[in-house]
Parts: sequence; C-alpha cells; structure tokens
Amino acid sequence: MTDKLPDNRKVTKSVEINMVTNIQPNSMVNEFMTLQEKDPDIRTAISWVRKNSKPPFRDMALGSYRLKSLWNQFELLTLQDEILVRTWMDTDQPSNVLVQKVVPIKQRRKVLEYAHDIRASGHLGIKKTLAKIRQTYYWPGL
Repeated sequence: MTDKLPDNRKVTKSVEINMVTNIQPNSMVNEFMTLQEKDPDIRTAISWVRKNSKPPFRDMALGSYRLKSLWNQFELLTLQDEILVRTWMDTDQPSNVLVQKVVPIKQRRKVLEYAHDIRASGHLGIKKTLAKIRQTYYWPGL
C-alpha cells in the first residue's frame, strides 16, 4: 500500500491483523473492530476521530492514562476500514510512515505472545520483539 499523506510522505508499511487472530481476513477486521469498540478508551477515541473533534483536556481529568495518551495522539489517529490506527513516522527510517493498529487492552498479551512465543516469530529478545510489534501495532506505553 502506498498512500500519499498531506505533506507528500508516503505510507510504505501496511498493517496486518494476522498476529492477533487466525480467522479469515474479513472476519479478522470485523473481530478487531468489535474488540476496539468494547475497549472503553479506544471507543472514546474512535468517537473523537469520527467527529473530527478533539475534546478539551479538562474533559480528560478523570480519564485513564490510556485515554489521556490517545487524546495526546489525536492528530495521528485515523480510521482505516473502521479500525482506529495511528500514523507514525518511523524514527529509524524517517521517510517511512508506519500505520499502526491501536490494540485493545485485552488483546495486548495475545500480540506479545504471537510476536515472541510462536516458532515463526523467531523468539527474539525484548528490544527486537517490541520493535517488531511497533511496526504494526500501537498502544499507550508500548
């Protein structure tokens, strides 16, 4: 996938959901959307993006750190096929822009397990495993 961004950078990294689930592609998208909608912080951020309206920070006072982090990332959040994603410039290769799916809190352990524990993942160390996850996924604190 190569989409133009407003400042003429190109999105060169497409996102995949296959690490999170082993269901067929259309079902994977639907399942991921459902999981995001069930996560209260992500559901709130999705509503901001749909309205294209960032609420004032005072409205975040009682929110979780995850919600505050998503609020802080608002300008980087978009919906792609109705899934909340974050567009991020790869610090190792500034010409590359990563499109990272925002992972619901209940799916984070599964993403970590798939990225580290399964044989095909290569059983990398901590830094390489997290770098691999960051290529496709995002959550506050990752």
